[in-house]
Order: sequence, then structure tokens, then C-alpha cells
Amino acid sequence: MSLPCWRLRGRSVPLFAAGVFLFWAVTLAAWDVGERDAKLHAGNVLHWTRVLSTESLSLPTGSIVEQDLGEGLRHRYRYTGLRLLIERNGRYYVVPVNWNAKTDSIWVIRESENTWIGLMPGVQ
Repeated sequence: MSLPCWRLRGRSVPLFAAGVFLFWAVTLAAWDVGERDAKLHAGNVLHWTRVLSTESLSLPTGSIVEQDLGEGLRHRYRYTGLRLLIERNGRYYVVPVNWNAKTDSIWVIRESENTWIGLMPGVQ
């Protein structure tokens, strides 16, 4: 037994409205979760850039921390306190965290089998 055409039309409008409302609610919830996640990650952005190298890169150690991880590791030296500006063709342009555009240098580090540059979460 089928429903008359006028009853189907009467039900389709509320169902369509409910679907639009559901879509709208899910969109707002996703937006809120994304915004909270972005704020959480933005607080740790200073800890994202890590440079590992088999040999010392002789970067100034004023605001950049060089850690010697020991002889047993392939990438013995770890550098923190850097911010990645841009990466182009295997070249990483980095600056110290407290970089001053008028007076400080930009360092270009080439990625190779001896040097690894990565963006990581701020957890060690």
C-alpha cells in the first residue's frame, strides 16, 4: 500500500529541514574541534623544528641548543630553538626562535644523508 503523493510531500519538507539542521550542527562541532586543536598546537609551535646531524653544524648557541646525543647514534647532534621559515629543493631556511629580522642571520641547511630536518610535535 503506498502513501498518497500529498502525504509524501508533507513529510519530505520536515525531513529535509532535519537533514540541513544535522549538517549544520556537525559543521559547527567540527569547526569548534578544529579551532581548539589549532590553538593547542599553536602554543607549541616553537618546539616543532628539529635538526639532527652526524656532525656539528657550528650554529651559534645563544638561543639555539646543541645537544650531543652520544657516539652510538647515527645523527649525533640535535638542534632545538629553531623556526623553519621555508623549505625549497632540499634547503631549509631556519632562524632562531628570538630572531630579529633587522640584525640576525637566516641559516640555510641542506638536507642530506648526514643531516635530517623535521617538523615534530613538541614532545621529546
